[in-house]
Amino acid sequence: MSRLLPILLLGLLVFSGCPRDEPEDDFLITSDLYGTWAVDRFDSEFTTTGTFLGEDVDQSGSSQISSSALEMTLRQDGSWSSTGDYDLSITTEDGTEVTQQQGIGQGSWTFSQDTLYLDGLQNYNGVGNFSLAQPLVVTDFERDLRTDLSTQTDETEEDVDFGTELRVRSDWDIRIVR
Repeated sequence: MSRLLPILLLGLLVFSGCPRDEPEDDFLITSDLYGTWAVDRFDSEFTTTGTFLGEDVDQSGSSQISSSALEMTLRQDGSWSSTGDYDLSITTEDGTEVTQQQGIGQGSWTFSQDTLYLDGLQNYNGVGNFSLAQPLVVTDFERDLRTDLSTQTDETEEDVDFGTELRVRSDWDIRIVR
């Protein structure tokens, strides 16, 4: 027994010096997203190609928000909503148009692995619509501070009566902050 006691004490010292299991800061989990977030960035780069009223279209541009009081709330019951005004600037080779908008939609949400799925997300810049359950991939985050997201749209709309067929491809960068 006297030989076993030093070994037990040594084992106790070794294991007590090991770090405790702390939550991983490397992984975003669903509960990290609950609550209200300020939408700091909701920007896109887009390309529109096709025909409009029989004329060829090939145009690129961007959209950005500013003067933003935009917030979104992700609830534990799987619903989400947005409130607040913001200025939306759409810039193309023809110039910049600024409009005031309110909110970015409401609906349901889920989170799986590194992707936030938002159903009901609105696109007020008129270039590409969001799908049901639009996937927003987490590109970076700081727990309880900010989450950076990206998504894409690629949609073709056609109206034969008006000689219109337009394909719009967009890349979106979104930042939400506490």
